[in-house]
Amino acid sequence: NLHPEQMRVMSTREAARFQSFPDDFVFIGKTKSGIYKQIGNAVPPLLARMISTLIKPHLDSYNIIDLFAGCGGLSEGFIQNGFNLLAANEFDASVFETNKYNHSKYTSEDKFILGDITKDETKQHIYDACEGKQVDVILGGPPCQGFSQKGSRKTIHDPRNFLFKYFFDVVSLVKPKYFVMENVPNLLTAENGYFRKEIEELFR
Repeated sequence: NLHPEQMRVMSTREAARFQSFPDDFVFIGKTKSGIYKQIGNAVPPLLARMISTLIKPHLDSYNIIDLFAGCGGLSEGFIQNGFNLLAANEFDASVFETNKYNHSKYTSEDKFILGDITKDETKQHIYDACEGKQVDVILGGPPCQGFSQKGSRKTIHDPRNFLFKYFFDVVSLVKPKYFVMENVPNLLTAENGYFRKEIEELFR
């Protein structure tokens, strides 16, 4: 988080600008370090917006669900490009407050589902939140700590590294036209490509 020119740490707002968050996007947290973490872990909205631009011509409607939603960087980019947020799910209440604060103007607060996606009741709650509407795209970034270069990388023994299976469960239940699953590059090579093959076989 060092400033690129001055001998100081970047402010949280400067860090958010580097991540392409708009200046009116508010980060909520009890500690400054927690806010830095939210920003650093987020998908840059500009990247998400570019991905949405590639998908949009193939759609007639633009409804999205955001899983493992964090502070909302991935859905923010899609929303900026005219997509409609139907529901969002996150396990970490402190991070989810940021998402809810910024995106509750696009959907009602009861569509922000705080809960464990490994539980059937949480998956059902996500499904019910769609109210029978066509879901065009499911977004999500299952946790990547076990794959990250900064993490311990005990990939086979870290249960977080298998949360992509629950992302798949929701995709299978809801049947969107597209899905976007974000993760770190090491996912492709971890355990000699084991996780990449598992994911490809599931979705195939």
